[in-house]
Amino acid sequence: MNDLDIITFLTFIFDDVADIIIGPVLLIYVNSIFKNKYQFKDYFLHLIVPFVYLTLISIPILSSIVLERFVFDYLKFLNNHKDILFLFFTLYMLTYLLITINKLKVYKQVFKNNFSNFTKGDLKWIYYLLLGLIVVTCIDLIITVSNLFSYKILKDFDFILILESSLLLYLGYYGITQQRVFLPNSFENGFQELTPKKVLKKSTINFSTNDLMEIKRNLYYLFETEKPFLNEDLTLQKLAESLSLTDKKLSTFLNQHLKISFYDLINKHRVIAVKEKMMSKEYDNITLLGIAFDSGFKSKTSFNRIFKKETGMSPSQYKKTTQHKLK
Repeated sequence: MNDLDIITFLTFIFDDVADIIIGPVLLIYVNSIFKNKYQFKDYFLHLIVPFVYLTLISIPILSSIVLERFVFDYLKFLNNHKDILFLFFTLYMLTYLLITINKLKVYKQVFKNNFSNFTKGDLKWIYYLLLGLIVVTCIDLIITVSNLFSYKILKDFDFILILESSLLLYLGYYGITQQRVFLPNSFENGFQELTPKKVLKKSTINFSTNDLMEIKRNLYYLFETEKPFLNEDLTLQKLAESLSLTDKKLSTFLNQHLKISFYDLINKHRVIAVKEKMMSKEYDNITLLGIAFDSGFKSKTSFNRIFKKETGMSPSQYKKTTQHKLK
């Protein structure tokens, strides 16, 4: 099949453009996860460079291969300076990868400040994909620069191919073991139009001492009497409305004065609820997962992770240890 020119002709454009478009596509994908209305005009600028490359370089090069001569003189220059062109594209891709992984971290913080469950999807898959690509691209960059200065670190790119293959195998396995690899639009429309700007602009509200005491007292009274954290769909906005506050005021109070995010606060109380139910005879015939769902958790994975973070033990270990002490 390697000797069939038709295979090269049919796949050349896709293969050639893939290296330069993957960065913008990943950024568009991450943005689309968290935005309900992400239209073509929002990401058009990110596709200008790939489009220019397609029309001025990729298609002309394919034409040159077919005609067996350079159709434009500038293609000769590019052909003689492949390493410089490759260096530019490597830096271009690395820039997009760094921007995207930073934006993913910011979005994750936005989510933790507003929602109490991460069960609509798992961001680890895309995070590991970006991290792996950054590592591979950096190694690629080092090799390219060394070649420009005639320092041959490697005779060929077999090492890079091994890294890329290992990354693909890992991500393939990781993806198969997840229920939701490609997240639905905006977490099935549960995510509002929250942009990184709302995180970067830190809210500063000057509360009086009386205000702080009142908010804290009302918050814990609400937790004690109505237990809103048992609602798996609890959001910052819903909790703020219950306290007759704006979501901005409540978020500022939690982050600046209690030094805790909304997500961590709610799940901390959910863990407390789980521990209480473990010891209750009413829940003797209920599984640990059933208790978790009854306490506001939405998935087994997040329940186990959060519970271990709070107690240092898995739910089953904690239950056995506690029961043993009681005996």
